[in-house]
Amino acid sequence: MFFCVLQVLFDLARQGVMRKFSGSWKLEPLQDPESDSKPQATGTENSAVDKTSDPTMIGTWVHFHQVLEPTLMPPWPLKGYLRSVTEKIIREMLGDLQRECLRLSERKKLSLVKT
Repeated sequence: MFFCVLQVLFDLARQGVMRKFSGSWKLEPLQDPESDSKPQATGTENSAVDKTSDPTMIGTWVHFHQVLEPTLMPPWPLKGYLRSVTEKIIREMLGDLQRECLRLSERKKLSLVKT
């Protein structure tokens, strides 16, 4: 059985408003712990790439890590405000990702029902 773990690292190309802007996304398959059936790996290239039909894979773990540091540190009264704005943007971005995953999952279910 072959499962791919995808990791994407990103870093700031050029300093400007931000001194540091780096992080990573890591996507790992989420296995069903209750499933006794193990998919048969055929060893072909397509079986390693296409795991959408694997009954033991029930989702994907998404690990997100980000480091932000502005070039100019804001005065103390604004630090809390800027931190909350940044946190809100990141939460909204992760919420968008979750909604898109749900949309794709529903679309996949509908295509399986039609066949």
